[in-house]
Amino acid sequence: MALNSFEYAQVENEIDWLKEKIESLRERAKRQPSTVREIHDMERQIKERQVKLMFDPRKELRAERFKAVKIALILLLVAPLYAQLPEAPKSQQLDRVEWGLLATDAGVRGLDVYSTHQMIEHGNRELFLPSAVVDHVPAMAAYSAGTVVLDWYFARLLTRHHHRTWAHVLTSVDIGTTAPWAVHNLYLPKHH
Repeated sequence: MALNSFEYAQVENEIDWLKEKIESLRERAKRQPSTVREIHDMERQIKERQVKLMFDPRKELRAERFKAVKIALILLLVAPLYAQLPEAPKSQQLDRVEWGLLATDAGVRGLDVYSTHQMIEHGNRELFLPSAVVDHVPAMAAYSAGTVVLDWYFARLLTRHHHRTWAHVLTSVDIGTTAPWAVHNLYLPKHH
């Protein structure tokens, strides 16, 4: 169900009102423990409204969503297309598939740096990484680049020990766990 701009603003106002009400009830909860249940109920209502805002398919966001989906599809199609090129004889070097996966991983990590920075600018918070990394774009870029380098190192190590498939799996898992969050961060609502 799409929200019009009035409904969207109304839900944001309800969230703000519930947060203020919770703050006023916290002081009373020290004296009356029965208000704790009321606070938990209001926190649940806030989460429900935040989810409603997060998945709002408003027209203004459709173009942005389409652009991000296009980017994600291009990134995910790079590795298989690159793998179609003929390979040299088998050796203990990284193959074309792994290089394609590493390139895709680097692209997804770059998108993650951009989307996390955009998310922070819109007033949202990072769930997993410490603020010392997230609040500074160069630190976040260094973290992401380091992750890709670690993927390359372990893929090379696995390939040398004749575990080429596990090298592909390792890089694919990193792509699969990072890409959804990178795209998700692009669509979080602004909280200023």
